[in-house]
Amino acid sequence: MSEILESLRNQGEYVDEHLYPLSCKLKRNQQAAVEAVIKLAGNKTNAVRLLIDLGWEALENDGVFDEVIQAKSDIEECLFLNEENL
Repeated sequence: MSEILESLRNQGEYVDEHLYPLSCKLKRNQQAAVEAVIKLAGNKTNAVRLLIDLGWEALENDGVFDEVIQAKSDIEECLFLNEENL
């Protein structure tokens, strides 16, 4: 089982931290995926977060996307530093 799904079973809610707004248009199959996951995640916001986390976990586990994984790490560090300076 995915580490993310396992932690969701054990914790329930996401830990509060600095949140960034996101707005996007979804295709029918993407909207259906979000709505299907709402029951598992509790609400639409958590459903989208869960799907993003699961997708990212799949990228990390694939082993082919090292440059993308490093870019995310670099961006995450910059965002953290910016939050510290707020």
